[in-house]
Amino acid sequence: MKVLIVGCGLAGLAAALSLTSNDDDEVHITIVERRSDLESRGATFGLQINGQKALNEIAGVVGDGQSSAMLEKLKSAGLLIPSSKGYMLPWWSVRDVLLEEVKTREDKIKIHLGVSIDTVSEKDDGSYVATFKDDNLQIDADLIIGADGVHSHVRREILSLPKPTPSGAYVWRGSVDTNAGSNDKLKQMQEYPMGKIIKFGEGMIVAYFNFHPKVVGQTAWVFTARVNMLPDNVTIDCGTTTPIDLIKAYMHSADGNGDEELKENCELAMLVFGNTHQPSDLT
Repeated sequence: MKVLIVGCGLAGLAAALSLTSNDDDEVHITIVERRSDLESRGATFGLQINGQKALNEIAGVVGDGQSSAMLEKLKSAGLLIPSSKGYMLPWWSVRDVLLEEVKTREDKIKIHLGVSIDTVSEKDDGSYVATFKDDNLQIDADLIIGADGVHSHVRREILSLPKPTPSGAYVWRGSVDTNAGSNDKLKQMQEYPMGKIIKFGEGMIVAYFNFHPKVVGQTAWVFTARVNMLPDNVTIDCGTTTPIDLIKAYMHSADGNGDEELKENCELAMLVFGNTHQPSDLT
């Protein structure tokens, strides 16, 4: 069976590992990813008990008390959440562990980077053929898995599903190296607890996740804005507006003229966003 997986994130890699975990020589998988490289990106990932069990299963390890090499690597790199026995990790570290395992199965799993799916058509025998933008690549597949995010081209084109319904909440994610440069405010974040939440009025929240010293100097952040709770002068244009824009607008609003602690929190957020690992991701 030929399988095409669109998306080389956690879902795509996990699907490839699961389909090849039973040593079936008849399964051949191609993963395509629109990004040209697999750099360290994203924010946080919570690996709870059910996720740990799933990770063991796709690694072919079953039974209580047993643990796969993948799971052990992630446990050693993650921060234990005592209340749930789960682990908090940088998103990219989970991706890298899955990717490392995928690369051990190169006889069954191939990866193409820097290609975007263009068309998918069904052939008379019920199989599919996919073509790609700006590339002569053409892939035949018996099964296509759309692991290409909430705006999935595969699910929209093949299943004709409607576009996602906006919830009114916008979320940005990223990470910052608090050891970068000589800024003391960033370095002070290494003393934060594992999770710290700061609110800017009722409409904006930034959560900082401190992975130091497990991942030296690494702090991930998640910024959430709810449109119906923002001050009148704060608006969002999807794909253009950045968290920096929102913080600036908030500081100039009546709600932003608060005490010194609020001003310091705004300044720190601006500093974090300005030094984020992938500035292009701010949109």
